[in-house]
Amino acid sequence: MKRYFIRVPILIFFILLFSCVTTNSLIRNHFRSLEESDDVTVVLLGSSLFGRKWTTDKGLSYGGFLKSHLEDILKSQISIINSSVPYDTFNSTRLRLQEDILSYRPDIVFLILGVIDSSRPGLTKETYRQQVNEFLNILQKHKVFVVVMTSFGSRDLLSGFGSGAERLGEFNEIIQWEAGLHRYPFIDVGEYMERLRTNNNKKFRSMFSNEYQLNENGQKFVLEFILKRIKKAVKNSG
Repeated sequence: MKRYFIRVPILIFFILLFSCVTTNSLIRNHFRSLEESDDVTVVLLGSSLFGRKWTTDKGLSYGGFLKSHLEDILKSQISIINSSVPYDTFNSTRLRLQEDILSYRPDIVFLILGVIDSSRPGLTKETYRQQVNEFLNILQKHKVFVVVMTSFGSRDLLSGFGSGAERLGEFNEIIQWEAGLHRYPFIDVGEYMERLRTNNNKKFRSMFSNEYQLNENGQKFVLEFILKRIKKAVKNSG
């Protein structure tokens, strides 16, 4: 227990340092390198965010929603490929990396996995770390640019010591740490949704269509946060 309380502040310090400085720099440099390209291919991975179709008041699906905003940012034609599968894990996704990711030669991959992993009681943190590391090693080897995002809890996730919320937080720490080691930018979606769950649990629960899947409002809520972070990073000159 003593070791845990010594380790956490140091880990949080480096996570915050990487998040505030390196993430913005990595996003800015890569997105600017893609500006005014003939075609930019974007692959989506993450069943909890991308696994269900929705349509906005303007008739846009979430893919169309992302496409229109990314085209505005990059001034380029965007192709969106959704390679998400319901209840995906890092291990199951790794088995189809070639077919569903690498074969498209993506310019950007948006990755949000981990909530299903954290709900598996037999999966240790050490094994999970190995799986995340191996997954990102493959993408790094093929020079794939990945925006790594932390996962958010399920609709009925309870807070408190020893709960699923604590385990998800520990798994999200691993994702953040591995993103830093692989020099990938990350966006802390998990912390953003956790604030909502804590401050307005009724609104948080209203974002879901079932235990794990976001509904239309929930997906738009998260995607707007992600796009806001990207726009801020791209426009920031410092």
